[in-house]
Amino acid sequence: MKIYLTILIFFIFHYSFSQITITDNDLISVGDVIQQVDDTSPSSAINIGSPGANQFWDFSSLQVIGSYTQQCISPASTQYSTAYPNSNLCMYDGVEHVFLNKTPSKIELLGIDDSVFADPVVVLPLPLNYGASLINGPITFIDSSISGPFVDLILATYGYSAALISGFSAHIADTISVSGDIVTEFLVDAYGTIQLPMGLYDCLRLRVERNSTTNIQVHCIDTISGSGTGWYQIPFSDFEEDVSYQWWTNNPDSRFFLAEAYVDSGDNVLDVTFTNNSFTFVNNQLKSNFSEQIIEDKTIKLDSYSDIILNSYKIYDIKGRLVKENSFTSKEIINMKPFESGTYIMNLYSDNKIVESKKIVIH
Repeated sequence: MKIYLTILIFFIFHYSFSQITITDNDLISVGDVIQQVDDTSPSSAINIGSPGANQFWDFSSLQVIGSYTQQCISPASTQYSTAYPNSNLCMYDGVEHVFLNKTPSKIELLGIDDSVFADPVVVLPLPLNYGASLINGPITFIDSSISGPFVDLILATYGYSAALISGFSAHIADTISVSGDIVTEFLVDAYGTIQLPMGLYDCLRLRVERNSTTNIQVHCIDTISGSGTGWYQIPFSDFEEDVSYQWWTNNPDSRFFLAEAYVDSGDNVLDVTFTNNSFTFVNNQLKSNFSEQIIEDKTIKLDSYSDIILNSYKIYDIKGRLVKENSFTSKEIINMKPFESGTYIMNLYSDNKIVESKKIVIH
């Protein structure tokens, strides 16, 4: 009897501590650099598994199809800062600025570049723990209109006219109205361990279902009798449903999701994005192409040991301000002595494209 009790106590103890909780302190902040990799054709071995406790997901066979870097910078350092007074975090991939508001209860998406959402959209409820759920919405993410002489031109681009839209009841289109709503359902439906190319992690699985409705109407004028004047729905209004599964950890190696898999209606995996901040891969041998070394006080030696040809580098401070830039050869000695101690982000460029980012801490 004592043996059975001992075994029972072991399992209760073990599994009660295998669950984790993820808070805002575990996630991205200004100064973080997130390396992400896409596998757009995952093998059949990659599947989302089952909901429930103590699951194991083997994603070790994921391959590198494309990769990119997300820098977490201060919104105040961007040209769009005045449009986002409530943003405290911006993710920048070298092309787009994604503006967020991170709080202890959620991370909200506020807009992208100069496209400010009508209302914030929750992209991650917090804290995350097994069984947590939230329905957010409907939230209006777009509500705008276009008026004037360009309306007819815009409609003609899509093969429409006021007469076609109104069933020949009206003849002039003077306004296009676009509105969009989104409803998001979150459910932490599983916990366990995930095996990625960069390592093994305790994690929670978050199921995310987003339903978005875009409604487009055109105001048309009847110049003959006036009875046909009014708003008309056009055929390219749209409804979309996206379902994804995300795996999150409180391990400091990953400050973002470990993996995100988009699935079809049968939960078959279509593509996977995963985080690789360690630059250590097992199957595909992806490693950092460049190494940096602080060889003396505030002096950095940067080496390239790949066939990637670098053109230049740029160094930003933690607020996203450019503090140094220069052309690059295979070896570079960078003098940081004029700059204050702190955290910096170095972008390495090939043909004006970021090929890698480095986070450098100068003491």
